Amino acid sequence: MLKKQKQRRTMFGGSLITAIGGAVWAIAGLLPLNVASNFGGFAGRTLGMKLVKDKSIARNLKIAFPQLTPVEVDRLTARIIDNVARVMAEMPHLGAFRRGEEGTRIDIEGLDYLPKGKPSVFVGGHHSNWEVGVVALCRHLGGLNTIYSPIGVPVIDRKLQIYRAETGAQYLPRNSSSLRTIFDDMEKGKSVAMLIDQRVATGPTVNFFGRPALASSLPARLAMRFNVPIIPVDGTRITPSHFRVRLHKPIYPDDFPEEGQALAMSQAMMTAIETFLRESPEDWFCNKARWRGSDTVVTTAESADALPETMLAKEEF
Repeated sequence: MLKKQKQRRTMFGGSLITAIGGAVWAIAGLLPLNVASNFGGFAGRTLGMKLVKDKSIARNLKIAFPQLTPVEVDRLTARIIDNVARVMAEMPHLGAFRRGEEGTRIDIEGLDYLPKGKPSVFVGGHHSNWEVGVVALCRHLGGLNTIYSPIGVPVIDRKLQIYRAETGAQYLPRNSSSLRTIFDDMEKGKSVAMLIDQRVATGPTVNFFGRPALASSLPARLAMRFNVPIIPVDGTRITPSHFRVRLHKPIYPDDFPEEGQALAMSQAMMTAIETFLRESPEDWFCNKARWRGSDTVVTTAESADALPETMLAKEEF
């Protein structure tokens, strides 16, 4: 009985997301970009506060920023939902960003950090409009691979793939086949980008906002395997049609001793992401449980470096 009730709730939730998401995209696609983004923000401040897991967002904010008062947490949560609703309304306009239409502008800082003749591993978080960051990288690199996790609502996932195809990147689902594609393409010089602010099932434990948290070791392993840098990336929405994307100081394998290298690199990239999120927490879509009880078990440098490739695939995908 309980299982059937849960299934009905899941089906209802999926239908509701499909209906609302479809309506927002249908309207946003007909509007000019600036108007569409503002429309998304309005939808977020009204409907979004009732539909998004605001309790999960508030919980993460309280852990990451324990100095905040309950009133400040509520205000920050509302701004986060406003931002993610804008991101969704801006999805139908990703092609405009790529082609420079509708008055779009993307300023990119830190291009000097890109290595010559080598791919890179770009890492970022669910911050600002992370899809525009992919557009910015593709405009300068000619394309890249990026990893995504399906929402789980088929109609919405298919629509997202249509919009994301306009970025110039190849979006790969989290599975072992995608891992092989990434390996093969990096051999050919193609870079990869991924968002690393959400919790993974297993991986090295790092310090994230002063708390132990499981991190993805995939960026470090790719960097070590191909001797390429991890480049942290963040972005800022200046206006709905104007973004600034920043590439930060690369994290090279040679910067760390061989012993414990994967763990040290994972810590360095998570520290960089934390710095971005602290600068503008109102742009961080932190709706997933990031810290759990199992995160208190600290992974040693030795065990972090000992993962074979088969375990890597299991860990990340």
